[in-house]
Amino acid sequence: GYALAKGIFQKDQVVSTKTLYNYVDLGLMDIKNGDLPEKVKRNTKTRRARVNKRILGRSIDERSPRIES
Repeated sequence: GYALAKGIFQKDQVVSTKTLYNYVDLGLMDIKNGDLPEKVKRNTKTRRARVNKRILGRSIDERSPRIES
């Protein structure tokens, strides 16, 4: 936006923020993730596996051998 409007860069020289962050992750640029404002301000949360609160009946492994045949 700003760089194109002011004529600082041409259209073919401008890449998106996502592309720049991908370049940093791949090691193509000489900066680290800690230097990037968007990566530092994000708060990633750990995900926990959901525990079933109730068991909905007996398991299929518990059926009688008579039904198996």
